Amino acid sequence: MTSQSDSGSETPAREPDNAFDRLIHDALEGDERALDGLIRRVHPWLLVVARDLLTRQLFSSQGEDLVQDTWQVFLKKKNEEGLDFSGPASSRRFLSYLCKLLHGLGLNLMRREGRRAVTGECRTSSPRGPSDLEASITRASQRAARSEETRILLRLVDALPKDQRNVFTLRIRGLANREVAREMGISPAAAAQRFSRARKAIRQALPPGMRDFLDRVA
Repeated sequence: MTSQSDSGSETPAREPDNAFDRLIHDALEGDERALDGLIRRVHPWLLVVARDLLTRQLFSSQGEDLVQDTWQVFLKKKNEEGLDFSGPASSRRFLSYLCKLLHGLGLNLMRREGRRAVTGECRTSSPRGPSDLEASITRASQRAARSEETRILLRLVDALPKDQRNVFTLRIRGLANREVAREMGISPAAAAQRFSRARKAIRQALPPGMRDFLDRVA
């Protein structure tokens, strides 16, 4: 890969600064092992981008396909047009480019499905390099886990008897037991008993790995 110097002659492109930059550089130069390694490294992050863009239902059914389509478009452009991300912040520009490719394909998918995108822009910031990339994946996985835990908890709360549900809801909103009793027009002892029963029922219904989540919120 070459670039033009100020005098018009071709000069070698700037050498990559780190291992991740070199992986990108070598993959674009046609190194198949580097390309495979790059895809394995970046694929989980593209799934994060897809999850931010699509509705939960659409991501579950077509998120992986969307990421695969993004790689196909990238490879086609690489082979037909040639791509060059050498220079300052090469890894960030490469990841930003992939994000925009996926976003365009994702919006087309949403339009075909007659649905509105969760976000109107490529809001997942492009990582600066491999450590930032992995941190971005970890943060997104944690957000997804919390969202799923909240969804399960709300479903279990909705299934409680009305008197227990009302007390439990007020307690997790931050009201003290006496405040709940006053709000509900019942004695503090009755409020405490209903909360205890609600919490026990929810705890028994939760998967074992989610019981710590219940302890944090109630």
